[in-house]
Amino acid sequence: MITESASVSSYPSIVWSGTNYLLVWKYFIYTGGDWAHDIYGTRLNTEGEVLDPSGIPVCTDVSTQEFPSVSWDGTNFFVTWRDTPNASIFGVRVTPEGEVLDPDRIDLGEGESYNQKHPASASDGITTLIVWEHQLYVDNWDICGRRVDSEGNILGSGFMVSIGSNSQTNGTVGWDGENFLVVWQDLRAGQYSDLYGTRISPSGETLDSVAFPICTAQEREHNPQLSWNGENFMVVWQDWRDGDWNIYGTLVGPDGVVSDTDGQRIAASHGDDEYPALDWSGESYLVVWRGQSGAAEPDLLGRRVSARGDPIGYSFEITTNRAYYEAPEIAWGESNYLVVYPWKGFVGSYDIYGQMISIDGILTGDEIIIYQDDFTQTDSYVTWGAGNYLVIWKDGRNGDYDIYGARVSSQGDILDPEGIPIFVGTGIQEPCGLTYDGTNYVVLWLDEGEDEADNLNATHCTRVSPEGVVLDPQGISIFSYTVSSSSLNVSHGPSDLSLIVGTKLVTEAPYSSPRVCGAFFWGDSIPNYPPETFSLVSPADGDTVVRPACFNWEEAQDPNQGDNVHYDLHVSTSAYFHPDSTITIDSISTSDYALDDLEYSILYYWKVRAYDLWSSTWSDEIWTFDVENYGDANGDGIVNIADVVYLINYLFAGGPAPDPLASGDENGDCEVNIADVVYLMNYLFLGGPPPKQGCA
Repeated sequence: MITESASVSSYPSIVWSGTNYLLVWKYFIYTGGDWAHDIYGTRLNTEGEVLDPSGIPVCTDVSTQEFPSVSWDGTNFFVTWRDTPNASIFGVRVTPEGEVLDPDRIDLGEGESYNQKHPASASDGITTLIVWEHQLYVDNWDICGRRVDSEGNILGSGFMVSIGSNSQTNGTVGWDGENFLVVWQDLRAGQYSDLYGTRISPSGETLDSVAFPICTAQEREHNPQLSWNGENFMVVWQDWRDGDWNIYGTLVGPDGVVSDTDGQRIAASHGDDEYPALDWSGESYLVVWRGQSGAAEPDLLGRRVSARGDPIGYSFEITTNRAYYEAPEIAWGESNYLVVYPWKGFVGSYDIYGQMISIDGILTGDEIIIYQDDFTQTDSYVTWGAGNYLVIWKDGRNGDYDIYGARVSSQGDILDPEGIPIFVGTGIQEPCGLTYDGTNYVVLWLDEGEDEADNLNATHCTRVSPEGVVLDPQGISIFSYTVSSSSLNVSHGPSDLSLIVGTKLVTEAPYSSPRVCGAFFWGDSIPNYPPETFSLVSPADGDTVVRPACFNWEEAQDPNQGDNVHYDLHVSTSAYFHPDSTITIDSISTSDYALDDLEYSILYYWKVRAYDLWSSTWSDEIWTFDVENYGDANGDGIVNIADVVYLINYLFAGGPAPDPLASGDENGDCEVNIADVVYLMNYLFLGGPPPKQGCA
């Protein structure tokens, strides 16, 4: 027994110095009407003898100490723990004789009033590295680190070790003709958000195993938006690096390559430039935003940008000397852009306005009143499709907020002057996105309902026909869990497919933070389901096969008639299917495939993915097999008719013997004769069993 006191001892940690061990623990005892939480230790020799039977009081401060850890630096022991009230990390050195050298403690966490816990340490013989969990924001845990020398001096400042699970918010999405690009704000760097992205295939596969940085400049990057120009995406955002909000942008290729991770400044007015939006005309982009061009109150501004990402000309005013604008949205139509925006006017409530702008950045015609009444209309979105624009907004005419819309012609005529009631329900409905899928408009909104029975904060969409008919008046559920309305976005893809992204608060480990999530909408109110589960057939788990290796699996059934199912075959020398060691054959239309170029005497893993245009299913199992050269009588690495000829030549015409001779023992009876010729022909031409391991 190491400790025998009337207390609770927990969280032990031990290390070897080369002479003795030092064991430390949390000492938990009730004294003086209260519980004390201290750090104690003792040395033990190689015989297990306790050298400090009363314990070494490492830290007995009045605050709570917990989660101790210990390491040896070649000269002294180094003990770390978490200490309240700031929940910070402290440490002390302890000599080989058990003396505490730093009674005032070394503050490793610099007294930050954030939650820090579970320290661990290791030494290279000179310097000790201490790492710990660090909660900088609510629900976001990172790994931080700090170095200490053998004299107890802190080396440098603290640093982040792993921050990949920090908050991800404000996702946006676009389509390049083959894949989607999703971009979001990411707090993995700590206090300020950067922009990261990843590509998603139409089958839902994440194409980038690690998200790639789009802009990691100093300070904050917020509110990303993107648009495809036929060769690259243009990503724009508002950026705080200059001391106020300005608009920056960069190009991202279909391969995920970012042209300039610092971005290029598009707008820097006399005040804040915020809430950018953009679209591509076929010749250039038009970027619009809310900013200040010299007036005391913000206006709406715009600037053209070339296909190479270079600003064209100067910023220009879309509206002038008027306050109370909300974020603008933009869509390119037949021959003009339409910029839409809620404006409160000089008195009264917000209404929905618009302005046509030519491809050259010239305002076309007067400002358009898209919808106006005595109630509030706000949060507008716009898209182009089927020869008209569709504008949607949040509408307060019924007391609560509902989703309304109106079509606008290419000439700016309002085709639905009273508005289209897209969804009218109890509680508040927040519009979140809009796209045209090639057949219908797809309207996305967040239903806040009145209570939990109303599916609180669930995401829905509905289709609106080109004629303005609401096809799904009850809405179609997309996310049944709570997401942020400001983070939702939607983009059309191939056929009638749309990808919807949003931010979900994931409360469980390892994330415990907002994460970007996605869902496909396939253009019909009937759900589209993935192919049903299926099993692998051959090679069976643990089999030995000959080349070519013939793979077979069950045919995956699809619940939705008309969906075409294809398969991806993955064969790897890695159980984790690392890309560098994996052969992937995609777009297989049948449930079988043969591979010639596998190496002998190597263990392989294989699995299959079945997918339709909207989703995918993996095989139930991952199986292993190896390849041997059984039956390869002529030694050319392939088992085929040439081996039959080689055996006949050896047996009846005095030709050379198989080398090794066992490679000609096709039936495994330890002899090479005409029976092996028959056995091999039966395998090659009649579906007989494969050659066996010979023993001749």
